[in-house]
Amino acid sequence: MRDPRCQAPVDTRVAEPPRPPMDLAYIAAVLGENGVSCTIRDYPAERKGWASYKGDIVSLKPDIIIITTTIPTLERDLFSLEIAKASDREIFTVAKGPHLFYFDREIMHKDKNIDLMVWEESPIIFKELLEEDSLYKIKGITFRYNGGVVKNEKRPDENYINELPLPARYLLNNALYRTPDTDEPIAFILTGMGCPYRCIFCNSGNVYGYNVHSRDILSVADEIEVCVKDFSIK
Repeated sequence: MRDPRCQAPVDTRVAEPPRPPMDLAYIAAVLGENGVSCTIRDYPAERKGWASYKGDIVSLKPDIIIITTTIPTLERDLFSLEIAKASDREIFTVAKGPHLFYFDREIMHKDKNIDLMVWEESPIIFKELLEEDSLYKIKGITFRYNGGVVKNEKRPDENYINELPLPARYLLNNALYRTPDTDEPIAFILTGMGCPYRCIFCNSGNVYGYNVHSRDILSVADEIEVCVKDFSIK
């Protein structure tokens, strides 16, 4: 699914290359460290349709499906969860994206195919989902309980960026992400989180706070080395 940042193109026909879903790669890395087997699919970038998605549900038999959604793609993204539930009602469905902070209850009351929403940009939440014995203890989520919808409180400003493992780039189809001018493979590397600015058109600060947390330079260098050695991304 598409990266939620506003600079990321939804239409893969535009000149700017599609961005790999690094948020899902980080989530997969966190889950993988905790013994969960993950698969990442970027259907828009692969130009694959609903038939491929349905085939993957049948073949992979997932226990959980996590999607990243944006306002322009919300209707189609939620349709993917409807397909999943139609295939197997026991699949636990998770939708994530910053705009869900504002519209979580409204969307979940309207669409019964969503089991849980994550509106904080924190892969640590998914580790807590494995470890905690109650969803009430996990900040930054909205979930269903007893026929109702529960919204937990926001998370405090967290500096967890240096606690994260390197993203599970090996789960991405890296050949999909290339520069439009030379057609060479490219990598997107996260070097920090947060934004100090208060642009009126962006909800990033309202959801995540206005502090900037920078990643350790040695960790960034390690990831660059992985990109070059393992994936031939220069």
